[in-house]
Amino acid sequence: MKKISFLLIALLLLAGCGTGSSYSKISNGSDVIFKSADTSYTNDDLYKSLKLTSQTAIENDIINKLADTYNVDLASIEADADSMVNIYIAMGYESMLISYYGSVANYRAGLVTSGIVAALAEEMVKDDFDNYVSTDKPVNIQMMDFDNLDDAQTFVSRVEGGESFDMVALDMNESASPESFIFIDSDTSIDLNVKDYLNSTDTTGLSTIIESTSDTGSTYYVVNVISRNVEEFKDDYLATATLNIAEDEVKNYFFSKHNIQFYDQDLYEIMSSAYEVFK
Repeated sequence: MKKISFLLIALLLLAGCGTGSSYSKISNGSDVIFKSADTSYTNDDLYKSLKLTSQTAIENDIINKLADTYNVDLASIEADADSMVNIYIAMGYESMLISYYGSVANYRAGLVTSGIVAALAEEMVKDDFDNYVSTDKPVNIQMMDFDNLDDAQTFVSRVEGGESFDMVALDMNESASPESFIFIDSDTSIDLNVKDYLNSTDTTGLSTIIESTSDTGSTYYVVNVISRNVEEFKDDYLATATLNIAEDEVKNYFFSKHNIQFYDQDLYEIMSSAYEVFK
């Protein structure tokens, strides 16, 4: 396994095998910060509180190290994060960001982490590409829908007569979206009848008219299957596939690929309670 080391608020996270060891301490830990009639609050109490609220910071630190390991384009992700931060500040939301995230820097760090996780999700799909393709059954398609059968038939006749799918779509409906996209089997936005057509055929080109009925009437779909060979649209498929992977799934996957040990029991307990792979 690849080994990764991290340094976070003077607590060392080292690559290796095993579980957490002892609870780290600080010098002058017994010194009292404030005291009331019933209790006192020491440096040790503050130190432990900081550790117990550090899960997000630890995750961000690990994810940023993974970005280096997998050659993620961090500069581009950071530029996007800066752009988003500047937009919110320009809109007058700086105080809201500070109130909700603790600081603007914390919000920016979260954006960067999310961007890295999205990039890592693509690496995750690449690692098990054949299985993802087998499950997703990706197809590169264009699709139009019509409220009446006559329009659908006219559309099909014009395309079969030599006009392009895109131009006929826009000519018949200026607000149409004839751009191609990647259909995957888990896409719940696609009508079931269209999905059945795509999964039950292996042809390319223009489909027959696909009728879908409901309580409100009928909708008529026409699909143009551009390609069923994922190698012809691999980049677009990767982008689509990663949208369906939850952040925690990506984190668990990559955390499990590296022997990460926390040489502080508090941090170990925090992270192992959040992620089974650390136990």
